[in-house]
Amino acid sequence: SRSLRRRLELALASADPENGRQRMERLMASSTRDLPALAAAELLAEAKSLTPLEKWRVASTWYRHALYKRAAPLFEDLAASPSAGVPNDEVHFLRGRCAFRRGQWGLAEEWYRSAAKLANRADRRADFEIHLARVFELRGDLESAVAAAIRAVRLKTTDPRRLFLARLRLRQDEPELAAKGISLVRSRASRSRGEMILAAHDLRRGDGEGARAHLARVRGREWSGASTVLAASLAVGGGRVEDGLAALDRAALSLDEFWTRQGRQVVASASAEVLAAWRQERRLEVTESEGRGRWRAYGRWASLENDPSVRLQLRREIESEFFSGWQDVSPEFPSGLAADLWALGLHREAARWDPSGFPHGEAATSA
Repeated sequence: SRSLRRRLELALASADPENGRQRMERLMASSTRDLPALAAAELLAEAKSLTPLEKWRVASTWYRHALYKRAAPLFEDLAASPSAGVPNDEVHFLRGRCAFRRGQWGLAEEWYRSAAKLANRADRRADFEIHLARVFELRGDLESAVAAAIRAVRLKTTDPRRLFLARLRLRQDEPELAAKGISLVRSRASRSRGEMILAAHDLRRGDGEGARAHLARVRGREWSGASTVLAASLAVGGGRVEDGLAALDRAALSLDEFWTRQGRQVVASASAEVLAAWRQERRLEVTESEGRGRWRAYGRWASLENDPSVRLQLRREIESEFFSGWQDVSPEFPSGLAADLWALGLHREAARWDPSGFPHGEAATSA
């Protein structure tokens, strides 16, 4: 495997007094993201009289692993003495990124500006202008941020740059200009993201009708969960409770963990009478379904049910019907991120991070 080859290459490099430095440089040249690259950077940094290319590899690797304080002096050395084979604009840019990541806005601005002057391509200068706009935004200078974003769009127009400028326009309370920019984006995914940005702005202003109109124009899977739950929340809050609950029922099985929890809160906000009628409809759907349809009916109900006692009853029904010999075994994660994610209710994310907390004995209990 590639990961094992890279670990072996690191071991060979560290044991090769003649060609070890070249081996470590090549290791970092192919990738700076993994631990063998970081170990190679640490070993190479201990060598005497590093060449400019070796400094570039070490500094880039340290930057990739968030060691900004250690990478910054090497970038400064490279910027003071440009060398063939080392991209000078990227050196200045990464030095600015080191400052940005440490909250040094003024220093980041200086390095970004110098990177933009050194860039020989319009798209590179546009990228640097976007980063410069981000510095201004975080520093609270929205006018300068908008000016930099406009320069980026004019240098090389892309959908993400238009959306970035539109978001800044909304922060300056210029929704007309933001909507005009979003109307010019090309891809459907970008248009949907733009509509979500506009909807969020309307929600902050308390304009439910405007938000509903933008949410209705969202297309594609990426934003469908967010738009469905937000539109359902507006419908329930506006008195169209049945429409909101029906939309949530249709989308229940496609929502991710976060928007499922938000959908439960929307359902729970309905009156007791409406909730009773909704549960009766879900029960009827379960009763009239068979096989896979019955499994999906249970899934829709359980996803949106907010009452712990009802959820417990549903779990017992599902266990008895679909899992013979089921044992109620809760996962036990070691202390760490997976345990924290599970405690927060982010079960899918916890399982992705560390599935070892689940039992392995039987297929049913593992499932």
